[in-house]
Amino acid sequence: MDSKKHPLDSARNIQPGSGRKNQQMSMEDKFRRDTFKMAYFTEIGAISRPIDVSEFHDLVICAGVDIDRISIKEAWPKDRDEITMDEAYHLFTRLPNFEFKVKHALEAIGEEEKTIPYDYLIDYIKKNYDNSKKQIKLISMLESWKKEEISPQQALMKFDETKTALRDINKSLSDRVRQLTARGNPGLEEKIVKDKVEKKEEKEELFLDDEKTESQNPESPPHDNRRVIPVLDVEFSDSGDYSSVFVDDQNLENQSGGQHSPDTVSLAQRPLSDRIFDDEIPPEAPVHMFKTIRKSLTMQKKEGINSSIGHVFTLSEVRTVQIEVRINDKIDPDLNRFENALYGVLQRKDGQLIILTTKKNGRKISTDRCTLFPGTYVFYVNYCRKQPKRTKKSFDLMVDKATGKLSPKYRVCVLNMFDMFDFNDDQVLDQSEFVLYNLLNGSGRLPDDQWGALLETFDHRDQGLTMKAFVDMHQFELDSYEDKNDLKDMWLSLEELGFDEHFQLAESCPIFVEYNSTDEEIIVDKYDTDYWETMSRQDLVEFYWKNGEQIPYLKDLELRMWSCDYYAVLVAGPTPEPMRYQLRLDGSKNVNLDVEKSMIVDKVVSSSTHEILVVGIAVDSSHDWFISVRKAVRASVASQSIPPSAPQSES
Repeated sequence: MDSKKHPLDSARNIQPGSGRKNQQMSMEDKFRRDTFKMAYFTEIGAISRPIDVSEFHDLVICAGVDIDRISIKEAWPKDRDEITMDEAYHLFTRLPNFEFKVKHALEAIGEEEKTIPYDYLIDYIKKNYDNSKKQIKLISMLESWKKEEISPQQALMKFDETKTALRDINKSLSDRVRQLTARGNPGLEEKIVKDKVEKKEEKEELFLDDEKTESQNPESPPHDNRRVIPVLDVEFSDSGDYSSVFVDDQNLENQSGGQHSPDTVSLAQRPLSDRIFDDEIPPEAPVHMFKTIRKSLTMQKKEGINSSIGHVFTLSEVRTVQIEVRINDKIDPDLNRFENALYGVLQRKDGQLIILTTKKNGRKISTDRCTLFPGTYVFYVNYCRKQPKRTKKSFDLMVDKATGKLSPKYRVCVLNMFDMFDFNDDQVLDQSEFVLYNLLNGSGRLPDDQWGALLETFDHRDQGLTMKAFVDMHQFELDSYEDKNDLKDMWLSLEELGFDEHFQLAESCPIFVEYNSTDEEIIVDKYDTDYWETMSRQDLVEFYWKNGEQIPYLKDLELRMWSCDYYAVLVAGPTPEPMRYQLRLDGSKNVNLDVEKSMIVDKVVSSSTHEILVVGIAVDSSHDWFISVRKAVRASVASQSIPPSAPQSES
């Protein structure tokens, strides 16, 4: 009789992880145990509720094991309709877990070797696992990785990329169900909150029990004094984040400035195991991602207002995306002076900020890799801060007086303008590109009938104006002036586009934007400026504040510093009354600051507002740089200390 008993019969009273007080739990077992627990809370909601075979299948998938329903039914006890959490875990440990074994092996290899022993792994799998579809797929994957020379760290990133996408889908679906349920039953919202608190307490109690069990183990290894990234140091919150099994993501929140919004997580920062150190995490160079390159433009208009061309694209499925930006220095190598003075921002079409460029690699700035849900997005680039006012000089000539043609310098300027607005680099300006050129040079929106007239009048190809046509248009405009000494309107158009009196770009910067995406290329639907009103400057300031870090030695002040690889922002937070800040920055290193030569900030910030006090741009981001902030005098309530000449905060 005993030989016919189902394995669950001997596991009815076994707690997950019990029976190990005198035995150190392996990394693989710990990973499987904690993964299972988090998956159970995500899919089932409470440890006291038993589950049926269908729920168990969903639970196993959520825990990261790819297995079909037939295998689940074969393992399920024939005389049971439901099983408890403890029994489910016991059954879970007896399922084939290729994913756990492979990932654990890769982590171990990554600590000792730079290459994966593919032949050994393939041979081991053939000898130790049945000739199933799963085994064939796994061997095929390893053979493909061998051919592509994938490193252990790159392989781990592939595992985590997939799990992150699954986590995000799971969270999205869970949130959607909760919203629809609460909408149909208004009284349910309070109950959901109450249940969430109870689940949180259950989670904490369960994990505390496991920690106590492990702390009593006399064979536990001593702690390594190096700075280690914990893999399962979970911090539960009431944010409604159904992160399910991928709990290693949770450790990233507010660890280093928190440059992303809560719904995006960097693969480069994601912990790989509790023995992988953060200085060993590989760089985020795009691996096996599809690339799309488009041009864009950012400029500073009058009054220091940023304007730029946004790229609008729509995703129909979950994608992992990384965006890189570099300056179009083919137009003018001197434009590289702006390389640390720009930031890119990705936002939803409704204005929600998703992620900023925070990385610097050579002359490129980039976002972290992030997982995006289906939807419409816009990406654009702006200056980190206002460009200083320049002194105007004498104007160069637009016209060659001997021939009446465009002067050589102005002709080159016209060719550069064509290149700037040829966003898809197809050597013609289509209607959407020319409309933006017309809008940004101050001429207003171009009616459709005028576009048709331009095609009839000037050289064109594929429903777009050629470079020759663009030059001829400017010659036609020049010829329309009787007095060639009074070309004020033409100079005004150049100024609107950011050119100076010598036809050089002074307040505009043409750029290349590179989209790296999984599965397939990102298609830019249109080039847009309509987003200007969807996200205000104040939204960005509050983002810096929310994700910034308090300055340790100025904790009595409402100040935070947000920083990334190449620029940093000092933000003052809301206070009950207006505050006057007088701060010294003279200890800063290798950074360009928007302050007076005295290196002192003296500014009054209104009550209940966020305001940027300083933006620092790294002079050379390949070397150490920082902003040093100290009190010049004690900060005080503004109404008690403002002299008549004290600067006031901007409205």
